[in-house]
Amino acid sequence: MFSSRTVRAAAAFAVALPLLAGCGGGTEKISKAPEVKQTQATQEEQKPAAKNDSATPEGVEATAPGTYEALSEDGAVVTLELPSTENFPEVSKLLSDMHAGEEGDYSYVLADVDNRQGTKYVNMFLVLVTDPEGHEYQYRTVQNSLEDLEALPKEVSDGKYALNDGTEISKEEYYRLSDAMHKHATGPLSEGVNPHARRKLLLVGPKLPKKFTSVQVYPSGIFELVFATPKQP
Repeated sequence: MFSSRTVRAAAAFAVALPLLAGCGGGTEKISKAPEVKQTQATQEEQKPAAKNDSATPEGVEATAPGTYEALSEDGAVVTLELPSTENFPEVSKLLSDMHAGEEGDYSYVLADVDNRQGTKYVNMFLVLVTDPEGHEYQYRTVQNSLEDLEALPKEVSDGKYALNDGTEISKEEYYRLSDAMHKHATGPLSEGVNPHARRKLLLVGPKLPKKFTSVQVYPSGIFELVFATPKQP
């Protein structure tokens, strides 16, 4: 038998139950979250990005070897053959004799410097090419390139001469290479171009890449930079 306390509690619960059922403010319904219908645009955004087979950065157009043109801040027009269509067997022999590389290891860049409207001496300090992978390729005059490579012959001790890689050479070979170096350092393809003059200058460097993302020209020193673009026909 139930006790009187139990009966009173049950009666109280029975009275309160209809009140709870009819009261909307005291108990909130938990509604099911609405389904989001994916649009085609949303689905496209969620797709993984397609793999880019080209290493060229987005927004950068890769260009091919050929003829490029740049205008210096001082009015010189520089036309570049990347690479040169001319051969320079004497320079190739000099580079080979100095163990700076065999033919095919490097490329020639011929710069036609038209400084007739220019106001500053142009020495073609540097041409810097970048490829889609971000590698840089430097092209300088023959003398500067050999100096960069530390490939100039030297006297290692009294009466003994050697190339930079340690290969011993005779005194006669040392003077022959030095004379050839001087010839290229002071020749018309290496000297700079004065205002109102026009001349071609020869630059040499590593083998050119198949694609370029930029061709930077330093006509008169490291602090002057202009960009070369493919020459329009």
